[in-house]
Amino acid sequence: KYPALLLLSIPSTIIYMCRSFAIEHDCGHQNLFNHKLTNDFFGSLLGFGIGIPYQMWKFIHKSHHNNVGNLTFRNLNTEIWTMTLQEYKGASSVKQLLYRFMRSKFTRLVLTPTINYGIVFRLVHPKYNLASIISVLLHN
Repeated sequence: KYPALLLLSIPSTIIYMCRSFAIEHDCGHQNLFNHKLTNDFFGSLLGFGIGIPYQMWKFIHKSHHNNVGNLTFRNLNTEIWTMTLQEYKGASSVKQLLYRFMRSKFTRLVLTPTINYGIVFRLVHPKYNLASIISVLLHN
């Protein structure tokens, strides 16, 4: 009885976390509800349920959308390390290996979420806006 319950709790938690994050994501894009305050309220509420400070995530995600694919501002997009083909070919073999590792499926699906949940979502960064800093502090 209890082992079956424990076994079912793992996929249930994963489904809850993924679906809640998808809804939080929609709130961050201001497209789940008609009003910004309603989106922000429910996004913040869901953030507490899944351990992701909503305002901080919204700030980082906005930066991602504003800068993804723009090599001039690639240092502002903290989500993924990007090099041009010319930079990659000119890099040392160690740097190429590290670059390939950082862009691997293992890193993107296992390592990055673990680091984000355990460390990144708990730290205040100087580039964050005030709402992001407060969001992180409240979560901690």
